[in-house]
Amino acid sequence: MEDKLNIYQFIENTRVEGPGLRDCIYLQGCSIRCEGCTSPQTWDEENGTLYSLDFIIDKVLSNDLIEGVTFSGGEPFNQARNLSKIAKLFQENGLSVVVFTGYTLESILEYDNNDYIELLKYTDLLIDGPFILSQKDFSRPLVGSSNQKFHFLSDRYSMDDLSDVRNFELRILPDGEILVLGVGDKSEVKDLFL
Repeated sequence: MEDKLNIYQFIENTRVEGPGLRDCIYLQGCSIRCEGCTSPQTWDEENGTLYSLDFIIDKVLSNDLIEGVTFSGGEPFNQARNLSKIAKLFQENGLSVVVFTGYTLESILEYDNNDYIELLKYTDLLIDGPFILSQKDFSRPLVGSSNQKFHFLSDRYSMDDLSDVRNFELRILPDGEILVLGVGDKSEVKDLFL
């Protein structure tokens, strides 16, 4: 998978995956597989679509509306080598980088994996920790359980910048499928359709 990323879904112009208007790349493949995960369809590495880094770079950099890119999952650190390459380029072009991971920052550092360290180097905001069903908590933006933490790895953002993050977005895809993006109590969204 050299110079490619295995992607579940690419979402343009979202306000639920980090501060401001962003593109979000949902990676395919997850080694953590949290109980109660809202996207178990991203677990299997055999699924997804392989995209060249050049394609992803061109797609993101051609969007003049966004302030940044979010890597979510699946598990982004499973593809850290290639993500760090594009994260570096995005930052060099003035975009911010947000990464969601089921690992904790402490465990990432303990692995002493150069690819992991490179991805951290080009991350402005790391949101870490596995989703723990018994600690489900939607009181904070972007996270689903109380153990998950925000790590501001650059001075680009602070907690104040997360106050405008929306809980949900609904998208109607060309095939008529309704896509619900975001983190929160999904029953709130279901109530909209009753």
